This record gives sequence, structure tokens and C-alpha cells, in this order.
Amino acid sequence: MVASARTPRDLFFRDELDGPETTTAFSRVEGSLLRAPGRLQVEDLRPALLPGATAYVCGPTGFVAHVRTLLDAMGHPPDAVRTEAFGPTDDLTG
Repeated sequence: MVASARTPRDLFFRDELDGPETTTAFSRVEGSLLRAPGRLQVEDLRPALLPGATAYVCGPTGFVAHVRTLLDAMGHPPDAVRTEAFGPTDDLTG
């Protein structure tokens, strides 16, 4: 699982997500020694995306569009991506 939020305080269910199977990325603050703050990148997704897996992406519309772009760049099949977006839908592609 890959979870992303602006700050640790903004990450819902953060206590339940703490573990080696979860990569956490923060866009506004330093979250770990392994990753600088910023938007998700291909390097964040690659370890979590197993071959043949379906990717589930949930979040604000702009976030979902960004992650879809990353998945496309990784060559992940579009029919193996499920999305749930909230907010305006005019900037969702694919």
C-alpha cells in the first residue's frame, strides 16, 4: 500500500497504516529519512505494484489524475486501474 498526505497529521488512520507493507509519502513535510517531501513519484509506486495487480487509487481529483499519469508512465495497463475521486471531475483523464 502507498499512502500520501500533506503532513502526518493529515494522514487518516495513520496508526493502522504503520508497518513495513506501507509506503507513506508526505507532500509538505519530511516524513522519513528515505524520502524528501513532494508529490508521489514512480519510485514510490514501483515497490507496491506487483505484476498483474490491479491498482486502486482514491483521493482528490487532481491526485487521482497524477497517479494515473504515473501508472501510465510505468506501463501499467489502464484496464487494471480502479479509481475513486472526489471533487471536480473535469481534470480526470483516461
